[in-house]
Amino acid sequence: QVKIGVETGSRKIAENIGKPISKERYKKAVRIAHKYKLEVNGSFIVGNIGETVETMQETLDFAKELDIDIFRLSINTPYPGTALYTEAVRKGMLKHKNWYRYGQEEVLIEQPQITEEEIYQFVRRAYREFYLRPVMIYRLFKRMFHLRHLRDFFLAGYILLLGKHRWGKSRNLDCWRSLKEEDFLDLRLEAEEDKLRLTHEVRERIAV
Repeated sequence: QVKIGVETGSRKIAENIGKPISKERYKKAVRIAHKYKLEVNGSFIVGNIGETVETMQETLDFAKELDIDIFRLSINTPYPGTALYTEAVRKGMLKHKNWYRYGQEEVLIEQPQITEEEIYQFVRRAYREFYLRPVMIYRLFKRMFHLRHLRDFFLAGYILLLGKHRWGKSRNLDCWRSLKEEDFLDLRLEAEEDKLRLTHEVRERIAV
């Protein structure tokens, strides 16, 4: 299996997050992986700054178009030390600093053009739309070689159809509770932010 961080299917959002890779390059990567019998695990993110229901739909549509085997959708999380965190704080968009809840499942950036409920509803709908297609059900059954696979299949169906999850109890993030913001940084950044940020324009020039 190979995992590809596609992140978004929206050109607008790709520019916002500094992701200059073209859709054609992603399609080519998927074709090569499938040629050599590799499953493709596509990772996507919604809730980015500037996100709308329309841009999220573009992401879902592109995920289907890519013909990936596994679809993973996360909610953008502004971890301390990242450009996203700095921007969210500067614009007064950060909802809280309870690090224990920074797990890619909660909307942490408040935006005027989209509500957190719209993002949650989209995530639930996106999983159903992607996995409940006949081609995906067929592929899931093809992957089953053990009884536990069948168990996982029905558990996933329960989660998708009812919008419920059970992974919260198994996560052990207690060590995060006492952390301070500076504990997340690998090193102190002395330069000005605009000199450190790898912008979309810069990455587009160096992309090969």
